[in-house]
Amino acid sequence: MENEVLNQILSELIKLNQGQNELRAGQASLEAGQDELRANYATLASELQEVKELVILIENGHGQHLKALHDGYRLLYDISQEIRDDIRHIYKHLDAQDARIMMLER
Repeated sequence: MENEVLNQILSELIKLNQGQNELRAGQASLEAGQDELRANYATLASELQEVKELVILIENGHGQHLKALHDGYRLLYDISQEIRDDIRHIYKHLDAQDARIMMLER
């Protein structure tokens, strides 16, 4: 009976040793996964910084383009107002001349 107890204890110790080896292998696998995650995180952080820099460049470029468009629009508006005023002035003179012509024809 003592032999059976010792064999059972030995069997349980072997199982515990195997379980411990499996845990060590699992821990090594987890550590490798953590290293991979750290490397991926560093890569993502670097790429995110690059994207932020590109967005800033694009925003600055668009801001300058929008300002130039606005300046161009303002210039065209001012010119169109001057032309409109000139046309009104011409029509006033035409109306006055038409009135004079009609008076002379009478």
